[in-house]
Amino acid sequence: MRELTREVAEEMEANAQKDWLWKGMHAKLIDGFTFTMPDTPRNQSQYPQQKAQKPGVGQSIARAVAILSLATAAMMAVAVGPDAGKETGETALLRTILKSLSDNDVAVLDRYDCSFLMISLMFA
Repeated sequence: MRELTREVAEEMEANAQKDWLWKGMHAKLIDGFTFTMPDTPRNQSQYPQQKAQKPGVGQSIARAVAILSLATAAMMAVAVGPDAGKETGETALLRTILKSLSDNDVAVLDRYDCSFLMISLMFA
């Protein structure tokens, strides 16, 4: 299913009208967010609840970073992980999906992602 979704998004992007683009380039909006899920044993094993919540009472919480096309509003890529722990921040998740950007893309990010490391990875 994930592969089909990516194929549809890529086809939409390839067929985007020229006046939907920014100076002939594809603008990609990148941002992170968190979301909650039902407190099931399966969700708890991968996405623990916040420490401030009592066990069995709270909801599992996950962090995600998505790359969206400004022209088509299609989600081009997404990375999901736990909300807390080593390598679970927005920049760590973004590094896993940077390869989905192409040479004809303009990345639009918030200042949280503005670092020498992230900029150098985008041009690698």
